Amino acid sequence: MAYGLKYQSDFYNYFGKLVSVKIYKEDYSDSVETDLRLSEVKIECNYKNDNTPLVGTGAKIVVVADSLDMSYLEDMMLSYERQFLCIIEHNSEIVFRGYSICDMNERQLLPYAYVTLEFTDYLHRLEEHYQDLLKNMGGNTDVLTLVMDYINLTTSDLPLYVNSTLFEDSMDVAATDTFLPQVTVQNAQFYSNSYQYDNAYDVINKTLHPFSAFLYYYKDMWVLERQEDITRVGDWVYYESNSTNTGETASSLKAEYNKQNEDFSYVDMSQIIEYDSGLHTLILALHDKIIDTFVFNDYTTDMLSVADATPDADSLEKNTWYKYTTVTIDEIGTNFRGAMDKYVKWTTDDSLHGLAYNFEIQFNGDYGADTQLTINFLMSGLGLESANLVKVRFYLRIDGGDQSDNYLMEGDSGNFILHPFFPATPQEIVAISSRENNFTSVFSISKTINFTDLWEDLGYPKTQKFTIIFLPLQFWETLVWEDATINYLGDISVSVNEEEIENKIEYHLNENFVKKDEIDLYLFDLDNINYSNGLELLDGTRTNQWTSEDSTIPIPLYEVFAKCKFRKYGRTIHRLKGTILADKVLKPFSILTDDNILDVNDNIITFLLNRFTWDLDKGTYDIEAEEYTEEEIIVAGVTYDSSGNPETEDPPVSAPANLFATLLPAFGHPIRVTWDPVGGSIIGYKLQRKPYYANAQWNDVYVIPYIGVNTQYIDYIHTEAPPVGGAVVMTYRVCAYNAGGDGPYSAEFNINWTY
Repeated sequence: MAYGLKYQSDFYNYFGKLVSVKIYKEDYSDSVETDLRLSEVKIECNYKNDNTPLVGTGAKIVVVADSLDMSYLEDMMLSYERQFLCIIEHNSEIVFRGYSICDMNERQLLPYAYVTLEFTDYLHRLEEHYQDLLKNMGGNTDVLTLVMDYINLTTSDLPLYVNSTLFEDSMDVAATDTFLPQVTVQNAQFYSNSYQYDNAYDVINKTLHPFSAFLYYYKDMWVLERQEDITRVGDWVYYESNSTNTGETASSLKAEYNKQNEDFSYVDMSQIIEYDSGLHTLILALHDKIIDTFVFNDYTTDMLSVADATPDADSLEKNTWYKYTTVTIDEIGTNFRGAMDKYVKWTTDDSLHGLAYNFEIQFNGDYGADTQLTINFLMSGLGLESANLVKVRFYLRIDGGDQSDNYLMEGDSGNFILHPFFPATPQEIVAISSRENNFTSVFSISKTINFTDLWEDLGYPKTQKFTIIFLPLQFWETLVWEDATINYLGDISVSVNEEEIENKIEYHLNENFVKKDEIDLYLFDLDNINYSNGLELLDGTRTNQWTSEDSTIPIPLYEVFAKCKFRKYGRTIHRLKGTILADKVLKPFSILTDDNILDVNDNIITFLLNRFTWDLDKGTYDIEAEEYTEEEIIVAGVTYDSSGNPETEDPPVSAPANLFATLLPAFGHPIRVTWDPVGGSIIGYKLQRKPYYANAQWNDVYVIPYIGVNTQYIDYIHTEAPPVGGAVVMTYRVCAYNAGGDGPYSAEFNINWTY
């Protein structure tokens, strides 16, 4: 939409700098009507807290109505949302851009009144908006696209500047790279059920939170900045508006101000120092969200087509619907016969041609024995009125691995067995239904596959792809099976039984404090594709180890998050409040220092400017800033699902015995590691292995591939490393741990690993 300049006010502020307030009206093309007289112009940074990444910016403008005739202001006072655009310039530099909020007050219609107008950049006002790019529940979206799409909803077409040194250790790390376009999130993570997903505001907050990243407006640009990197020196990366790929280097936007350098001064001795306790305990509540269904009901009338009734797995894209050549998609609908919430109507004359969907699951536990795959769906059809029996059919094909192209078939005893496919004599998983309501009802199918005996036959895979193929209904009539040409399929749910996951991580920092903070994280490193919480790389693999300028040793993202929290809250917090006088355009997260404000060691305290209100006429800022340090703080201990006082409990006194590792014959030669349990009060075990593969080389440093309660683990090293020639010596060791810390490590065990 086009906006034309209608109102303007220019004045010189306390410092003699020209301030220009320009108000544009939607679809306005005439000349400027009125030179407004203003009594107040303020810009506010609406920082909420450290756990709310979206930092909105708003402007408040008070107009003096200096006439008995108010008609010239009536359109603004009676305006609707976004009808007006406000741009504020300070010393010829744009410092605010935002749209009107509909907030009419009848008292403002009085003559000689003060008329208050409010504008916002809309970062905090998108709770009622839903991003179209999340409509495909089975899809993935990279973080940069999510952020750019959110920015587009504000309708402010501005570039994005990024301050981040965080990278997963297999990412591209060049001057123009950031993690944003290289990390994807599963759309399913934001769904509360098969049809409803989070609003745009909640989506971006959930996405940026685990990265400790904040998004805000500054000097006519959007800025995304990680708290850990605020004090760093170095280039930033920027993306042009609407860009979702290539970044370019940009000069640092780091802003640092010191009182003794006369960068600012206090007004009326308004400086106030508050104190707050540092953290004693930080609890990360990891909201593990198991995927409700691996086959999503996101049918389309233009779904992709395949010519072969048994297409090769490599030709099928995961989480995508396919139809066969003779199939026609007639309709996508809801509430079929009062029983099927969402359905696809399709027709075909070929009994072996239907709809196909490729998906992948992960096996539970170390042996996969407790993994159960449950398949539920509804089918119906037309032309079945005179039938005596109906057959509901589908295939489940194995894609990849030792049994690729074979099928899982239901045996006579109800268990499932591996079976080859013979086109001349197809064997289906079938459900026979007796005649009911002239076959106008909807048939419900439910099958559960237990992999207790099948996992070994499949070759001990960590994950397995399948293609499920839904075939036309068949009905028994006049002594033969007839094919239903018109079929309805819907309400599909293909799920895996939930595996118990350690989803509460507790850190203890300083026993001298009492403050406890529990934080919800919805996205984190989770090496289990049955859950949608895991952040993924562009190639579909899960993220694992992260590094940054301040954390050069690879660790999981939630560990980076915790260290960032402790860096700021690991001691007594000094909070600076007051009004300062500054001839500056202060940036959110500017660094403020005052040589007279020292800590107990007589070091100058560094403050981060969080919340402020800028009075452009007086040249003052009402500020709230909190202490921040670049000091590296080591987390004292990590416990899982702990209770009681961790400082008083002793760590385990013995090391696990009989650590042993063997190569499995499956693809990639995963290594099975086992050890004896440790007696006494323990929470679980930590298994370490070296080397690990990153940055195109083997690194002789221990990593932790497993933390949990089991005394065995299968290490799928080939998912981490590319093909290599020869053998690599893998070294393992394991320890038990409890709330008091880690016990001693076992003796090391070496094994040759060959890809």
